[in-house]
Amino acid sequence: MSAFLELHLTFQPAEPGRDIALALLSECGFDTFREEGPQLWAYAAVGSIDEASLEEVRGALTEVGLAEWAESEVPEANWNAVWESEYEPVHFGTRAILRAPFHAAPPSGLDVVIRPEMSFGTGHHPTTRLMMEMLLDHVPAGLHVLDMGAGTGVLAIAAALLGAERCLAVEIESGAADNARSNVDLNAVHVRVEVRCGDAGCVLPEDGPFDRVLANINRNVLTQDWPSYDRFAARGAQIVTSGFFPSDVETLTARASQFGWHPVEQRVHEGWACVRWDRMELDAQ
Repeated sequence: MSAFLELHLTFQPAEPGRDIALALLSECGFDTFREEGPQLWAYAAVGSIDEASLEEVRGALTEVGLAEWAESEVPEANWNAVWESEYEPVHFGTRAILRAPFHAAPPSGLDVVIRPEMSFGTGHHPTTRLMMEMLLDHVPAGLHVLDMGAGTGVLAIAAALLGAERCLAVEIESGAADNARSNVDLNAVHVRVEVRCGDAGCVLPEDGPFDRVLANINRNVLTQDWPSYDRFAARGAQIVTSGFFPSDVETLTARASQFGWHPVEQRVHEGWACVRWDRMELDAQ
């Protein structure tokens, strides 16, 4: 059985330390998180995290209210069972629900079923919520959608259920990608959703162009991969991004503007930002 490094952190106060920890630990290599009030649990395969980088994160978090830091090794089965038992549905008013198979289906609205596993992207994180709200407000019916950093497939599945013609979901973490494929089958959208394990380099020219690019990752990856997003995007396409703080928007805007993209809508939830971008199409004179 695989062993995992578990970090159990407590913050006083909970914000903004807990959300900063999510971002820093994600960049450090942790890919699984659970939150409860001021507490945060983070998981990564044993041996996959650089100790020096982890110490830097710990030092940074002491400046934002870190009250407790505990490390331990746990077998996969222990925390996977806890995760399933504590999984709660995520509601978007009466418009949509993200739920596990053991939750009751809603009487109306979008119904996205996600089999709970310890993978980032089950819908509980504020960035996933922001991205879902953007999808609900700007329905991708009939569009070709690219979901970068797809996690467990929530956004690609929701896009397909909202009428997207084709979705490519790209996720770098193999466990999350496997879970995404399972969730695609669970929601019966396998005809329109393909899950691919990799990064931006695994998206081929023949896969595009895409009318909507969804990228819920982090500031560094978004900045690095913006040329790819620009290349994948069809004329008249939009890019929707999250996974960063409001203070990062200026940096991302400077990068996006190099390729003719400009922000047209920004939302903030629990200290996280989500931005929708348009490309300034220059017609030949």
